Amino acid sequence: MPVPMVHQFGIMDEVDEQKEYVEYAPRQYDCVAVHDDMLSSLEAKLSGIRTYFHSLDRPGHGLAWSGITLIPPESLPALYEAVTSSANFEHSPELRGLADKIARAIRADRYIIHFGI
Repeated sequence: MPVPMVHQFGIMDEVDEQKEYVEYAPRQYDCVAVHDDMLSSLEAKLSGIRTYFHSLDRPGHGLAWSGITLIPPESLPALYEAVTSSANFEHSPELRGLADKIARAIRADRYIIHFGI
């Protein structure tokens, strides 16, 4: 059986500034899954969002498509806008679930962790 091509997004209760996030742990962060084809349509909008790749020592922009991305609270409004402005948003339970997760992280002033495909 083929493995589904999904990205996982979860809320981090705390971020260890010294840690290298390399372990695939979507259950630990109560992640929501979004299929790659749904997220690929947002890649251009996501590419400008300030993020970190695997640790806070590696700043970047956009998502680590096949790695782990840490998305800081100040970048979450732009992520929310990218997701909710998608042409697929109204008909996608996955994108609506992701938007809800982002909104909760914004209210709690938390990082989002993204596990790529």
